[in-house]
Amino acid sequence: MNYSYLFGVLVGIAIGIILLIAFRKKGDCKEGYDERQLIIRGKAYQYGFFSILITLIGFACIAEFIGTHSIDPILYIAIPMTVGLFVFAMYAIIKDAFLGMRDSNRMLVLYFCVLVVNAFGAYGLVKGEENAILNLCMCFLFGSVLIALLIKRGLEKER
Repeated sequence: MNYSYLFGVLVGIAIGIILLIAFRKKGDCKEGYDERQLIIRGKAYQYGFFSILITLIGFACIAEFIGTHSIDPILYIAIPMTVGLFVFAMYAIIKDAFLGMRDSNRMLVLYFCVLVVNAFGAYGLVKGEENAILNLCMCFLFGSVLIALLIKRGLEKER
């Protein structure tokens, strides 16, 4: 058994639990979204869902034309989910409905931590590990969300 992989999973879970405890306030169970943000988030979920479907249909067409053995099976899951989450996040960020009214810099720190942890996992692509493509997708997703949030924050400060 590969103990380094197991150790990495356990360290990742421990870091996740520590971050969850550190960022969670007592009695802060409400999301902090107003009605406008909830409506926009519903529309963003819709766009994200349909982008997952379109990506899956695209993969089905590619698999039909060039054969199913030429694409790594993990890509059939990783890329459509990344595309759907990306579409949801970008639409919600543009419409100012991604973060709740109570969310602040701590969410940016959390996204940065997730980006760094996945960047270490994506380094496995250099070593030839197959499942590191998931980490690369998450690096793309959290990196783009973090950049979009920082750009949005910069534009709001200019006003």
